[in-house]
Amino acid sequence: MKLQRPGFTEMMDAVESGAVKTVVTKDLSRLGRNYLQVGLFTEITFPKKGVRFIAINDGVDSAQGDNDMSALRNLFSSNFEF
Repeated sequence: MKLQRPGFTEMMDAVESGAVKTVVTKDLSRLGRNYLQVGLFTEITFPKKGVRFIAINDGVDSAQGDNDMSALRNLFSSNFEF
């Protein structure tokens, strides 16, 4: 599942190929605004590929272990989907 953004598609191709080990965004909403898609990336795709995910303004860092609040932040971000 990929979003229709050229830069995002390029990044996910790099993630899939193993060329990327860390994805850094300003906040969760920059990764995507669809709760299910973002959850797929952060909870399944990135861990499966060994990719660390950091959302700076949301204080999310997958290397720091359990991010209980990231799912809630992701849900709030999805409310602003256009």
